[in-house]
Amino acid sequence: FENFSPITANLLEDEISNTINNYEPRVILKNVNVNPLPDENAYNVTISFYLENAATATSITLLLERNR
Repeated sequence: FENFSPITANLLEDEISNTINNYEPRVILKNVNVNPLPDENAYNVTISFYLENAATATSITLLLERNR
C-alpha cells in the first residue's frame, strides 16, 4: 500500500462506493468506512447497505491487506 493518510482512506471509500453503485444494482449503499491500520499494513473496511427489498441494513467488515 501507499503511505497511510486520510487522503488514501478517502480514495478507497470513494472507489468502493462507486464500484458498488455501478455494478450491484440490487444494493442501496448506506455507508462505507475505511480505517487505516498502519501497524498491520492493512485497512479495515466496513460496508453498510440495504438489499433492494429488505427492511434491515446489512453490514460487512473486511480486512484489506497486502499479500506479499
